[in-house]
Amino acid sequence: MSELKTLFPEYESVTIGRVTAKIYPVKLKDLEAYSQTASGLIALLADATAINMTIYGAKNTANLQKLLSTCTSLSRRQISRFSANDAILFGYQVVRVNFDFFAHALPEVVASLPDGAGLSSGS
Repeated sequence: MSELKTLFPEYESVTIGRVTAKIYPVKLKDLEAYSQTASGLIALLADATAINMTIYGAKNTANLQKLLSTCTSLSRRQISRFSANDAILFGYQVVRVNFDFFAHALPEVVASLPDGAGLSSGS
């Protein structure tokens, strides 16, 4: 497994409006918070209405701010000045980029396993 290329994936730069940010892979220590925030964002974007956005904002503002501060190059000051729409768009980009990191890493890890290792249903 020492040959894996995606152990530390590179960041991806994303621009929304006039702001460009580096999107970093989620760290293990932030994975639970990321997952909770990401699932809320995905649900919101699946049914994006003004009412759902208001409900999401009322319940998830602190989580979204933390997600953006831990997974992007944005400063806390920049994040606090975003419109709700821009914060949600950057949050979506964090989810999208990290999904891409996961999607590329998992097949590489599975391919590096010895034949049948860890794939038994009897464990």
